[in-house]
Amino acid sequence: MKITRKPASPQTQAYSLWWLIALISLFGGILLGNAGALTAVQDSWQRSVNRLTQQGTNGNLPVLALDITFENYRQLLQQREGALADGVLLATGADFYPATIQSDSEQIPVRLRLLPGAAQHLGENEQWNFEVETRDNRQLLGFSHLNLLDPTDNGGLAEWAFMKTLESEQLPAAGYDFRQLILNGANRGTYAVQQAFGSTLPGAEGQPARVIVAYDALPLWDAVSYFGGDVTAAIADPVTNFAANDLRFVAVENNRDPLIIDDEVLAAQMDRAQALLLGLQRGELSAAEVFDVEQYGRFLALADLWGAPAALSPFNLRYVYDPAADRLTPIGFNGHPLAGDMRVPLAATYQDPQIQAAYAAAAAHYGSPAFLADLQAELDPQLSVLAQAMGNGINSEEIWSSLAERQGLLRRSLQPAQPVIAQLGPPERAQDAVIEIHVANAINLPVEVLGFDIDGATFLDVDPSWITAGAENVSLADGAIMLSPLAQEGARGLDFVTFELPVTEIIKQDQELDFLHEIQVRVGTRLLGLEATQLTPAAAGSRTTTAVPETPAP
Repeated sequence: MKITRKPASPQTQAYSLWWLIALISLFGGILLGNAGALTAVQDSWQRSVNRLTQQGTNGNLPVLALDITFENYRQLLQQREGALADGVLLATGADFYPATIQSDSEQIPVRLRLLPGAAQHLGENEQWNFEVETRDNRQLLGFSHLNLLDPTDNGGLAEWAFMKTLESEQLPAAGYDFRQLILNGANRGTYAVQQAFGSTLPGAEGQPARVIVAYDALPLWDAVSYFGGDVTAAIADPVTNFAANDLRFVAVENNRDPLIIDDEVLAAQMDRAQALLLGLQRGELSAAEVFDVEQYGRFLALADLWGAPAALSPFNLRYVYDPAADRLTPIGFNGHPLAGDMRVPLAATYQDPQIQAAYAAAAAHYGSPAFLADLQAELDPQLSVLAQAMGNGINSEEIWSSLAERQGLLRRSLQPAQPVIAQLGPPERAQDAVIEIHVANAINLPVEVLGFDIDGATFLDVDPSWITAGAENVSLADGAIMLSPLAQEGARGLDFVTFELPVTEIIKQDQELDFLHEIQVRVGTRLLGLEATQLTPAAAGSRTTTAVPETPAP
């Protein structure tokens, strides 16, 4: 990332004033010649800093006043320079430095570092991202571990609303709010305060904590760092075949938190949670055996509604373990919603039909105008207040209009123009008194074959015994015939299933059907997890007639 000079901002000017005060304090102490005098001058400096805390704020957002010593701030600047040179900040626990944060009238001891990861947020506007941990068992805004972020880095108001939507739907999500940040007297502008996660998620009142398992994204950052921070170059490399969402590049995090190690129950739960994630990564467990199917389907559908595929990145994914269900549920974090027209990739369903059906059912619900109307009524009062407080021409109505457009995309996805490809067999099969038809799934979700519409007059419920070829492409469950979706791993041919419809079964339902003219056959299907039926015409080819079997003599 290339850093260029620009005119000094108000933040930079305020920081320069802080620097001047620090120098006066230092030399004043030396001239006075004793530690007590130095302390007195430093106290005077701190009072000046506190006065500066209230300068330059818009008064619409509560203030967080972050104070850090000159030496520790200098260490942060060195971290930044190294990160800009490498394109990535690869931080360790040793990179935290003590500081204090004042919220309202409460001063809280913390330790902080620049947020590890890509260095793009470390530009000259000085609105850098920080990772903060409280000390002395204190909490800041209800959190003991949090990130202070430039809101534009992950969606700002849309991120807040996305997290609130997840919470409203009873899904785990990071706490998210906004504050005005004052760093050593310099106004750094509006910041997002984002809950960060360690090894456990505090339980509700009276409930035990639950363990959190995640991927170790360090190998991904190492790969980006190897290419000088150029993500595009890292992805383009044909040898390493790097991909940001590829689980081959991540490992399940080996958590050594003393809180976990010293608690037998939590340690056993962490071992099991890690085993589930490893089993998924190695292909030893299906997604339905790892995740709470219904919750995971709703998480995917909401991420799709909000245009938040970043929430599915190994960089951001964290899972909370439910020991009663022995399943994992993802935690909403850094979705960067409404950043473009991106959709959630269905590869995130891991080709698991249960997960895919749960996603489809949830997407149908969240695509309903009634859902959006209820959500807007619930969130817009607070969202409008935040939009006004943050200024910058932000309008909450833009969020709701964008969601309405995305709902249309969800509805169209669940009503594909051609869910299957259907072709009639050769005309000579008429001699066998059957209608041969070949059907293949044409979409990325599983499709259930319900039956066949004959000439718009008769609907013949499907019978599994009519399958004569391609049975390996069919799943049978509770009498349903499901066609597997297209493979996600690359282009390949369609997987056809051949059905032979006995004409005798058709005649039983419609004895007046005229087989002397060309008969139109349509395949009745529905997406697994939905109720709506679609009819897809079968290509007729050269087929014109079907032999009618003789009616048995009474």
